[in-house]
Amino acid sequence: MKIALTMFCLVTTIFISRANSLPGNNLEDDKLNKECMNRVIALDDSLGKIRNHACEKISLSQSIKDYSAGMKNLVIKMP
Repeated sequence: MKIALTMFCLVTTIFISRANSLPGNNLEDDKLNKECMNRVIALDDSLGKIRNHACEKISLSQSIKDYSAGMKNLVIKMP
């Protein structure tokens, strides 16, 4: 019985340690993902403000096209 319990504990420990090392189960990955999302949101906010005022000078459809092109060209640099 002690051998079975020891083996169970060993296998469980190995399983948990491997599960924690999988992508997406890492707190550092979560932090980087949040930082990336925050950068995208900030850049979207900037482009949105430009878009909102661009239609005062150019057509609304052109300002939306420019906004879309700006979003497509975003290059997010990960730290």
